Parts: sequence; structure tokens; C-alpha cells
Amino acid sequence: LRRPFASCWRQVGRWDDLVDPSRVLPSIGSPMTTGLGRARALAALQAIGAPSAGLVRADSVTNEVWLTPDLVVRVNRDASLRLHREAVLSQVLPEEVGYPQLIQHGGEVGSDWLVAQRLPGIPLSRAWPELSPMARRDAVHQIADRLKAVHRTPCPRLDGLHDVPQLLDPA
Repeated sequence: LRRPFASCWRQVGRWDDLVDPSRVLPSIGSPMTTGLGRARALAALQAIGAPSAGLVRADSVTNEVWLTPDLVVRVNRDASLRLHREAVLSQVLPEEVGYPQLIQHGGEVGSDWLVAQRLPGIPLSRAWPELSPMARRDAVHQIADRLKAVHRTPCPRLDGLHDVPQLLDPA
């Protein structure tokens, strides 16, 4: 398995010049922290017995995402079991997909959460503007390889999950 997308910066020797990988960029269009989201992230970490030191908010469109140095805590913003469904699906994905190690998920409809191992690097969308054409091509090939692996994976039974996305419906 090739290194994560952000590693292509290291290959061209410019990683340290361009990005501080420990820096968390603020969310665009939303407050840096929300009391409820932070409380739910802290509760998730407490539920798994993980430390909350260094907990900071990260940018996300669909979830509230909170980071510790080692973990990612995603907290659902809507009344669905979307993160529960993702947790179920993540267990059947082959290693080549690169899904981070799932630590635990829990909660109830509208307040479910998922804790996963934090992977090194930065989002590809942040790295893209500074990538060379060759590094961009490599990143696209990595995405294509991972998508092929996802499409080869049989969908598990999703009994009890409502509002299953159409593409996951085995019918």
C-alpha cells in the first residue's frame, strides 16, 4: 500500500516548507467551537477511556470533527445513524482502502459519534494547490486504486439501519 496522499509532499522535499502538519485550520463558515459538539466529543472520549488533552475542532462539512494528537472524534449533526452505518461498513473494507482504524462508535440517533485513529498528513484538498502535476497525477491514481477496492467489496447486511443510501441498498 502506498503512503497517504499528503506523503507526496514529502517525496518532493517541500513538506516542511509548506505545511505544519500539526496545525489545525479553522472551520470555514462556522464558529471554531460549539459547546454542545465539544461536550459530545468529550463524552465520546470518556466513553472509550481516552484522554481529551489537546482536543481541538477541525474543519468538516457533514460532522463536527474534533482531534486529539492520536484520535479523530466525529460527532453527527443530524438525526440519522450515518456514523453507525459508516462504522459497520468500515469493518468490511480491505486494508488497501486506507480507512483509519475504528476505535469505537456509539450514541443515539442524532447524537451518534465515531472515534478513529488519527492518520498523519493533511487533507488532499489543502495540499493540492502546491502539488506538482506529477504529484497530482499520483494522488488521483491513489484515489482511483482505493475506489476500485471499495467497489470490489461486498456490502454487508445493514439490518436495522434506516435511510440506507440508494447505492448501498442490495435490492
